Amino acid sequence: YEPVSRFPVVDRDLAVLVHAEQPVGPMRDTIRETGAPLLRRVDVFDVYEGEGIDEDAKSVAFTLRFGADRTLTDEEVDDQIEQIVGALDREHDATLRQ
Repeated sequence: YEPVSRFPVVDRDLAVLVHAEQPVGPMRDTIRETGAPLLRRVDVFDVYEGEGIDEDAKSVAFTLRFGADRTLTDEEVDDQIEQIVGALDREHDATLRQ
């Protein structure tokens, strides 16, 4: 049993384009490390290769759950997302999918 927090969590989806051979596990690890301590959970919800994506690339979409022992502001979460996108770019050559 784990008590329910009094403070709301914030869920954000993030989709990036990477080389088709890029494994997803290390990308999840990068997201976890970069998003700590506000990032509570990261899940992959879609991997797509096909129409609209370069043939040597794939799109990987994550759901990120942020939380704290207080109410987070949009600016705090936006800052974390920017840091995560930057880390994915540096470490995995990932670009934000528009």
